[in-house]
Amino acid sequence: MARRYRFIFLFFLLSSPVFAQQITMRELIDLTCLKTAQFDSCLFRKGFLFKNRTESVANPACIYEFQAFPYVSSLTQTSALIQYICNGRLGLLNFQQPSKTVQAVLRRELIEMGFLPAETVAGAEWTERQIFYKDKIVVSFKPADSGNGIAGNYSGYSISIHHERRL
Repeated sequence: MARRYRFIFLFFLLSSPVFAQQITMRELIDLTCLKTAQFDSCLFRKGFLFKNRTESVANPACIYEFQAFPYVSSLTQTSALIQYICNGRLGLLNFQQPSKTVQAVLRRELIEMGFLPAETVAGAEWTERQIFYKDKIVVSFKPADSGNGIAGNYSGYSISIHHERRL
């Protein structure tokens, strides 16, 4: 009987979004330097699944999801989402997840990497919106809403990474 409870505990621990979706700010920034095939493979190793691709005149956009329980497939109920838009000069990655704690950890990692906060308008600290920059990378943190939510998911917290690059 104890073995059964141990299995159930281990199952819930391993399927927890906080445990399974361990992605660092360094990894998120490094992802913006990769070509699409390399990007796919890195995300698959982290437990993300390809969900959707849209084409526009300028850039394709790919959406990946991390889901603790794979049978829940609605993008509005997923644990974490990544949207990636890439062309030869710009990598844009949007990362959306539900935890304020994870958002704070990623913000702290970014500051430890030497990113500096940009000047913000008065009151921005109350809205949890912050912008950081270093070299050709700009990172913004904000609560997810109808303006920046991915695929109709307007809950949680959003990080956008803009990486200008020369190929």
